[in-house]
Amino acid sequence: MRSRGRWIADVVSETEGDGEISVAGDGVLAPTATCFAGCSGEGQLQLARVTRGAGKCEPESEKDAQMELNTIFCGVLATAMLNAPAAADVTGKAPDGLVIQVKAEVALDRDAAWARLLDIASWWNGSHTYSGNAENMSIDATAGGCWCEMWSGGEVEHGRVVSVMPRDIIRLDAPLGPLQEMGVSSALTFTLSDGSSAAKTVITVDLKVSGSSLSGLDQLGAVIDGVITEQVTRYASGK
Repeated sequence: MRSRGRWIADVVSETEGDGEISVAGDGVLAPTATCFAGCSGEGQLQLARVTRGAGKCEPESEKDAQMELNTIFCGVLATAMLNAPAAADVTGKAPDGLVIQVKAEVALDRDAAWARLLDIASWWNGSHTYSGNAENMSIDATAGGCWCEMWSGGEVEHGRVVSVMPRDIIRLDAPLGPLQEMGVSSALTFTLSDGSSAAKTVITVDLKVSGSSLSGLDQLGAVIDGVITEQVTRYASGK
């Protein structure tokens, strides 16, 4: 997930609404890790940094509370995870690997579905960009082409096209968000196929990520799955 244009890169656990941490895996927190501290009355999810073994979502100091506390909107995750027409599944996860598939049907014929897919600025949520505005994103749908985000404050390569077959498949080397700084390998494939009628198209999104045993990719599965599901839902719903 992103918070006001920033990716949350180190989610390692889930928490209860009172800020208690439910630690996954071997029960050991990273030296500093972001945790969910529950939704406020205004529908915002509070995030704070915690120390190893602290067991509470508490800032390390008052200074850190000012510098490290971030908010993201709970409604975004709730919509992606609970109300999405897209069918999502984390089909495999391990500390060094992650496999996610999301599938949906869009009420467009193949040509229109392909055109919409490449017009990523029209359906990607700006909350999951570095600039905060999806209109700054574009995909050059040629081998070696850039899925780039460019604005006055910087430039980001979200992915690099490795194969493209018009109206069928586009595959990118795309370590999205927190994956970029983790040094992992990430293959993101968008596949279009025939839908339930000639006026409909099925989109299947496959994300396969591999890293080292230290990557902790299994702890990021639910978060990344939620983000991808949200984008596919927006693509399919015409948003």
